[in-house]
Amino acid sequence: MKKTLLLAALALSPLTAFADGFKCTVANDSLNVKVFNSTDASIGTRVPAIVVISDSRREFGNKTIATFDGEKGVISSSGADYELNVDHRFKGVEKGGADIAGTKLMYLRKIGVQIDYSYDRPLEDGARVYGTITFTKDNGESSYKALDCNRYLKMK
Repeated sequence: MKKTLLLAALALSPLTAFADGFKCTVANDSLNVKVFNSTDASIGTRVPAIVVISDSRREFGNKTIATFDGEKGVISSSGADYELNVDHRFKGVEKGGADIAGTKLMYLRKIGVQIDYSYDRPLEDGARVYGTITFTKDNGESSYKALDCNRYLKMK
């Protein structure tokens, strides 16, 4: 009886996310975007923790183009729409000479990542979603590319 009650209590207890986000690729390109949200309930679990942009064609150990850290205030978000402030003063975004989508990182003002996802319609780990990445240069010129993403969700 005690075992049954314990199993029932565990089954009814809420699961918390150990990892939450998206892993995306740009179609016909080597660009990858990974978005990981905070899993700390005290600051909010839908708060972006880190966004990593990498190029799979680059040599091993040098694939990362830029890392945006939410704690440094360079990421703002609304749902699954993320705006990345390309601020070269911060570690992870200082590689200004790196090429990203045909432009040097040093000439970009911001990068937008919009994923067609709503927290009102949860998806399981690995579910496919689509999105767009937008690159805005310092002169205001913008370009965008389509994203093919998979939901990344690990439960405790």
